[in-house]
Amino acid sequence: MYILIIPTFGFVNMVLPSRNLRRIASKQHLIWAIYIMAYMGFAVWGHHMYLVGLDHRSRSLYSTITIMISLPATIKLVNWTLTLLNGALKLDVPVAFSICYIIVFITGGFTGMWLSHVGLNISMHDTFYVIAHFHLMLSGATIMGCFVGVYHYFTSWFGVKYSRHFAYLHLVYYFGGQWLTFLPMFWLGISGLPRRLHDYPSVFAGWHSMATVGHLITMVGVAFFFITIIDSFIERKVPVFYNYGVPRFYKRVSYYLFKVRHHRAVKKQNKIFLKPSHRDLMVSYFGESEFK
Repeated sequence: MYILIIPTFGFVNMVLPSRNLRRIASKQHLIWAIYIMAYMGFAVWGHHMYLVGLDHRSRSLYSTITIMISLPATIKLVNWTLTLLNGALKLDVPVAFSICYIIVFITGGFTGMWLSHVGLNISMHDTFYVIAHFHLMLSGATIMGCFVGVYHYFTSWFGVKYSRHFAYLHLVYYFGGQWLTFLPMFWLGISGLPRRLHDYPSVFAGWHSMATVGHLITMVGVAFFFITIIDSFIERKVPVFYNYGVPRFYKRVSYYLFKVRHHRAVKKQNKIFLKPSHRDLMVSYFGESEFK
């Protein structure tokens, strides 16, 4: 899981500073936190094997290391949260996905801390709680992090602007479907329902049905993702790059640089792509000098 989710950290590290026009908060601490988490990820594999016959000292060691890995993860979350402050935030699809990514990552990590303790792990091992935790981190946080990267680099890859309406529908349905899928699974696991069953007590049928509906909603969100790509190539809207400015300068300086460059880009786009009649109307209102 760590191998899969660490690349998504880089996507969020790119989106938040560029969309907020400022440097990422405490960059050195963030880099070291990712390094530490990457290397510690090679030493926590034993928390999957508490019930295979490990002695108490080994289980205590793996439990301690698993709990310790929450420290660099928390440092990253603090860096991302502080990066969102004191800037000129442009709230768009990549930023919205990044915020949802952070929320899901917090929830998945918090539920994982329960499983790091040997006593709680023994009672929840091989239950739906483990399924909910792992897949909330995998299909929730990791895949949403990949969507952050896709929408951030969409214009650079394809040279067209993505369809915002379908992109937001993708976000709402996918994010909502994840919660509706896995929250009932957490409750089923706490209630003691084992995994890998072909039958179960009817009292759990409602929660299973809710998880099934959540999965269908998630699939609707995935369908909107592909519709976004198809509609973007059909419309072929010319993108306006708004992430101008110097991120290393704080607050207002980058904001004013962004406004100047954005104004020039919009005028250039209007000059090239406006219909003659529309351009004549704009020239009569603003003057010929605005379109030179």
